[in-house]
Amino acid sequence: MMQRASLACAFLACLLLPFDTIPVDNILVPRASVYPVLVGAALWTASGGFAGFWREQRIFVCLVGLHCFWMLAATLNGLYELRAEHGLLFPLARCLADLVSFWAAPLWFASLLGRHERPFAFARWALLSMFALLSLYAVADILHLAGWQKATEFLRATSPLFRKVATSDGWWPPLVWTDGRLRSLCGSPAFLAQLLCILLPLFWHHMRRVPLSGALFLGSALLMIVLIKSLTGFLVLAGLAVCGLFLSREIRLRRRLALGTALSLLATLLLFVYGKTLVAKVTEATGRERFAVMFSEFGIMADHPLFGQGYRLSGRGMEEQLATLPFTMGKEGRMWIAAQAERGPLKNAYPALNAYSRMGAEAGILGLLSFLAVFAWPIWRALHRATRDPEEQTLCFMLLAAAVFWMGEDSHSSFAPYLILGVLNALGARTRVKELATQLSAE
Repeated sequence: MMQRASLACAFLACLLLPFDTIPVDNILVPRASVYPVLVGAALWTASGGFAGFWREQRIFVCLVGLHCFWMLAATLNGLYELRAEHGLLFPLARCLADLVSFWAAPLWFASLLGRHERPFAFARWALLSMFALLSLYAVADILHLAGWQKATEFLRATSPLFRKVATSDGWWPPLVWTDGRLRSLCGSPAFLAQLLCILLPLFWHHMRRVPLSGALFLGSALLMIVLIKSLTGFLVLAGLAVCGLFLSREIRLRRRLALGTALSLLATLLLFVYGKTLVAKVTEATGRERFAVMFSEFGIMADHPLFGQGYRLSGRGMEEQLATLPFTMGKEGRMWIAAQAERGPLKNAYPALNAYSRMGAEAGILGLLSFLAVFAWPIWRALHRATRDPEEQTLCFMLLAAAVFWMGEDSHSSFAPYLILGVLNALGARTRVKELATQLSAE
């Protein structure tokens, strides 16, 4: 009974992935998926589901524990430096809430689905159901982009039901996105692009099993990525296509050449249609300011290599780093500087535009390396097996897509990679048990 309830919570956590800004006041973690995870993990713990988990996943547990410990130590160190004039309770509670909510998910998924007969199949159908929900709402968004007033009215009426409007910088997320880009149920087009790019390897795997529905899912996702006009999304899409084309052992040379030609033609068409928009994003003042934030965070990491400045506390060192850059900040950059001065050192007003630079600024080099190790370990284990499992490979590509997207987003911008990390560890543990059983039977 407890296992069924926990599985229902796991399915609900996947289904609620797009809802990243729920309309609840004074809440530390505004992501809807967090709460089914916490309830499910509590039920699983109460039923003794974690029994034997240490023996099965001790390396993964140690890596997660090391990262959480270092993030907490870095935050306490940053708060200690501010002790004379500021309190400790809120930033410490914020750090603990994010650590528990984000890292409970992969640990719980690894334990729960490790006991499931078909962990990958469960995750696949849960994520496909989420994408179906995302696509249905995207229809109204597409009609809004086409100028249909009824669709715009529908979005204005429904958006406040699941999204808290204008919580950051006085405008984000807006009630309706008005710059001609798709966002569906997510808080922004960038969040939607990240979620879709993570799901692309899953759609490819599903298409090989169920060609008709798989092609429908994959085609819908590609259309939505085009309508988002995300530069990072296009880069991830291109990288996944190249990796799948040249690393797959199941595609013959002729098909590789044919697919390569088709992809080249598609890339040419996309550059022709959206080339000016994408170039403008890189060259405009806003683009320069975003790179400035990233390089400034790396500068903070260089100045504070051991502990950084603490979780969500790196904003206090940004203005000093920005002053060393060879250009002045524009309108958006000045807005960030003014917001930081208004909020004070306990809240970071600068957006997280690169997960790796932000992690380094907040937790130092060891914090960044421990974060990378948590994701690198199961990927390395899966890709270095004597017999590669296609399901494990699919999950690895999903995490690699997230890793690339984190070059332009915060590591907390989507809950999906953490759930997928748990599924990959569950599948890896089961595969390891099967390999040991095969070795014992052979002996």
